[in-house]
Amino acid sequence: MEPDEVRTWLRRSPIRIRMNNGDMYEIASPEFAIVGDYSMSVLVRDNGRLLNKILALVNISEITEAAESAQQSR
Repeated sequence: MEPDEVRTWLRRSPIRIRMNNGDMYEIASPEFAIVGDYSMSVLVRDNGRLLNKILALVNISEITEAAESAQQSR
């Protein structure tokens, strides 16, 4: 996925990112992600802790709106 496309999705936060290996990451707001040319760094919750994950843009298979955002727009 292209960096500009990922940045556009981040403006629509919260979003859900699905990787080509099936891993999923929820990004609550743009402040929790930094997008570079080839990868992005995201903060994700794991057992109450915030962890930094590095995601290769080429391995992102899908980005969708997270459930909270979809329910609020109805």
